[in-house]
Amino acid sequence: MTGPGQNRPATGTAPGDGLFLFAQQLAASLGPAWGASARRNPVIANETGWDPAEKRCWDRRDGVLTRALRHARDSERAVLTHPHGYQLYLVERPRRARQILVAGMLPAGAFKFDTTAPPAAISVPRNPARAAAAIRSRSFLPSYRLAAAGVSRETRFREVQQVVFGRDFDGSPLVNVLSAHAMRLLLDVHSAWLLDPESGLCRPRNPAADADELVRSAGTLLQTYGYEVTLTSEHPRAYTFRPPIRPVVPPAPSPPHGRPSGPAR
Repeated sequence: MTGPGQNRPATGTAPGDGLFLFAQQLAASLGPAWGASARRNPVIANETGWDPAEKRCWDRRDGVLTRALRHARDSERAVLTHPHGYQLYLVERPRRARQILVAGMLPAGAFKFDTTAPPAAISVPRNPARAAAAIRSRSFLPSYRLAAAGVSRETRFREVQQVVFGRDFDGSPLVNVLSAHAMRLLLDVHSAWLLDPESGLCRPRNPAADADELVRSAGTLLQTYGYEVTLTSEHPRAYTFRPPIRPVVPPAPSPPHGRPSGPAR
């Protein structure tokens, strides 16, 4: 992933240069906090032929993005990430060699959210500076940020204030964070954590790092800011979204045998 403060190339990219190079230059044009990561070609990466990160694209309406994801299976993909928990999904537009589709992804910690209208995906030129200007001038980023804030407002306060440290199926740590402020604390400039585009959860940047120490230090930091930190051996999403257990109400005792059940006259 590209880091803050890297050089910002002034030239554009041609279709043969690769989408990741464009994504790196676009991230630099949007601001030093943005970073780019490449997604493997879905046809090569897995047998399903689709990128698991696609399911977190917020705009799922039948339109140009849906058609591109459905028909351009062998196209390149990339993701831009901001430490506030924002992510943008980039995919080449079919039959438009000099255009890139940009879609907002669900905010960090949100897997599905239908009550807030998502920002519509847009098509930008394959020139990093012009693409960044188009994203800003069409109010794409402001709309995306407002929609993400709406998700946070409509989520229960207790759930937003809670950070769950759990384990992935392979035993590696995963963190579910719904608060944008807590996300900023976790994904600072030199953070040992990154935001996984496939799950919307945070995982260690270095898989070989001491997992217990990472969880301990991150949990201590979040607790100092008043967040309720929960440690579990379960997958954090299974823990956070577990339905509440309703107490079982015992049945009313039946009347003694031979006596009427109605009120006495």
